[in-house]
Amino acid sequence: MPYRHAYYFVGFVLLTVLVGFWASYWAPSGAIPVAFHVHAITSITWLLLRLTEVYIGQWKAKAAADNGTSLNEQLFPVLRRSVQFFIIVVSVLVTADNIGLNVTSLIASLSIGGLALGLAAQDTVANLFGAVMVFLDKPFKVGDRIQLDTIDGMVETIGLRSTRVRN
Repeated sequence: MPYRHAYYFVGFVLLTVLVGFWASYWAPSGAIPVAFHVHAITSITWLLLRLTEVYIGQWKAKAAADNGTSLNEQLFPVLRRSVQFFIIVVSVLVTADNIGLNVTSLIASLSIGGLALGLAAQDTVANLFGAVMVFLDKPFKVGDRIQLDTIDGMVETIGLRSTRVRN
């Protein structure tokens, strides 16, 4: 049944709406509306994560059918993880805002912490830029045999931080 996940989502939304109506008329405290918001945000986040899987999977299949898979096999997992991480971060921030936390100060503290982390992790950032150059320039792809000073083998995976070569 291909639409099973869509049915689950519609059920979650209907349950959320029913709980929301019940809470607006009969709930004595503000706990139920907060739970209503958290449930709604969780449902929407789940839907967005599943849609990301579906759309990137379709895009990957179409790109593989159109023109080989050298760049696509390397890029799509990174793209999928990045988009899903962004969706989760936004949903956590929206949930924190609905619970009553001060999101502005949280973001400001994250930016200061990000600056300290960026200064401490300069080598990792250099590796990330190197990985982007490997993705764009394509000097080698998964399955190629490469030979470096101390390494000689087949490229298994190309990631953001490292490239795995099997001897």
